[in-house]
Amino acid sequence: VRPLDDKDGKQWVFEIYSEMSEIIKGCKTDSSGTVVQGNHKYYRMSATSAEDRDIWIECIQDSIRDNPFHKIIADKKAAIRRRSGNRPGATVTPPAPTAETSSMSSKDDHD
Repeated sequence: VRPLDDKDGKQWVFEIYSEMSEIIKGCKTDSSGTVVQGNHKYYRMSATSAEDRDIWIECIQDSIRDNPFHKIIADKKAAIRRRSGNRPGATVTPPAPTAETSSMSSKDDHD
C-alpha cells in the first residue's frame, strides 16, 4: 500500500498493489449477486484528508501483515509437495479450509 501524488483531480490518493505479481486477486458480486473473481493490477482510492489517507494505509498494511491466510496456504501447499515427493506434473490442490484456518484470529487471541 502506498500513497500517490494527486491523480485525476483527486487529492490524498493511495493504492494497493503487488510487487510480486501483476494481479491482485479479489472478488465482487455481479448484478445477479453471484460472486465473481476480480483481477486487478491495483486498487486506487482517495481519502478525505492526508491524515485519513495515512490511517487507511496503516490499517491496510497491518491487515496484510497480521493476516495468516497466505502463510497457512503456502505451508499447506509445501507440505503436500513434500508428501507427494514433488513429482513433476503432480497437481497440488490445497485442502479445504477448516474452522481453524479460515478464522482470522489466532488461538492466542482467545486465551
